[in-house]
Amino acid sequence: MPQSIVFFHLLNDFSGSPRVLSQIIQNLNRSEKDVAVYTSAGNGFLSQLTDVEMHQVPYRHSGQKLLTLLLFLWAQVWMFSHVMWHYRHREATFYVNTLLPFGAALAGKLLGLRVVYHLHETSIRPLALKWLLKKVAEWCADEAIYVSEYLHQTEPLQDVRSQVIYNAFSPEMADKAKLFHYRDTRKDQFEVLMLCSLKDYKGIPEYLQLARSLPEVRFTLVLNASEADASTYFSDKAMPENLHWLPGQKDVVPFYKQADLVLNLSHTDAWVETFGLTLLEAMLFGVPVIGPPVGGPAEFIEDGYNGRSIDSKNHLELKLAVQRLSKRPFLCQFYSENAIETAMRFHPKTQAKAVEALLSTPPSIPHFGTLSKNQTASWLANATKA
Repeated sequence: MPQSIVFFHLLNDFSGSPRVLSQIIQNLNRSEKDVAVYTSAGNGFLSQLTDVEMHQVPYRHSGQKLLTLLLFLWAQVWMFSHVMWHYRHREATFYVNTLLPFGAALAGKLLGLRVVYHLHETSIRPLALKWLLKKVAEWCADEAIYVSEYLHQTEPLQDVRSQVIYNAFSPEMADKAKLFHYRDTRKDQFEVLMLCSLKDYKGIPEYLQLARSLPEVRFTLVLNASEADASTYFSDKAMPENLHWLPGQKDVVPFYKQADLVLNLSHTDAWVETFGLTLLEAMLFGVPVIGPPVGGPAEFIEDGYNGRSIDSKNHLELKLAVQRLSKRPFLCQFYSENAIETAMRFHPKTQAKAVEALLSTPPSIPHFGTLSKNQTASWLANATKA
């Protein structure tokens, strides 16, 4: 493995992709390796990392689309120029998390360094931006990691060596789950939980509708957003009395422990979930889940065995499924036991070993056109050792 690994992630928040990257960095065997992370300022999963060299990327989300685009482009220019200078005489692997930090990938390509992409998303808008990001990735990447078979099949990078490495729950969450027993949480009022970003296509309107149709059930919504942004979003909406929402949370374990059922209502047309990490984490705690019938969740939710697969647009089926589970504790327990068994297939050690193996294997086709003589000799030496 190279002596230096540089990770790039654009927006540091409490969403799935920085959480996965944080776990990978934490589980990485760092002996005799330098680790650096380039990401935005602010509070997020990457802020919790220790013993790494942090670099602050000048990027943030804005309520104005044009301003966000300008900030996005400036962040690419900043990353490109910074790493071109900082790594011009150094050997390193550039680990690009999501398609978005393309400025870093371009710099890595021009410097003749190894570039690994970790792909999480498919629903990037506008489509012209998505096309550009994929073209850059195809030109720059030596390898690509996909979080699900669905994403691997729908968003292939042409002529790039790739493999699927599923997301995993964190070791800390596994330790907490060991001491928890779902059957001991039964309450007088059935509680449903959903954790998501503050977007309509994540199924928030459907969640509100479901809460209105089941007044006897308690609904909790944990949002990856600030309290101010969430308040603005809900200001013109009629909120059901049996639903309460909370802004972004550092620790979501208490919510999993309180829930009887966890939902993911992402739209199957506008936003196909490429994995569904909150569903997997819920299953680790033995909580039954309902997720979309397509995308990544369909690869670990077995309908009628460890949960249900239901399209969020099918309100009647969704309502009947929640209603049925709220009245049949034995069915919840059946799903719970099978959910734990399923979740254990996504152990963090499995993910860590797979990433270590990929990074330890030299790329099959080096960019000899951009490598110096010393870098070419180094690559050939590593390939011979492998």
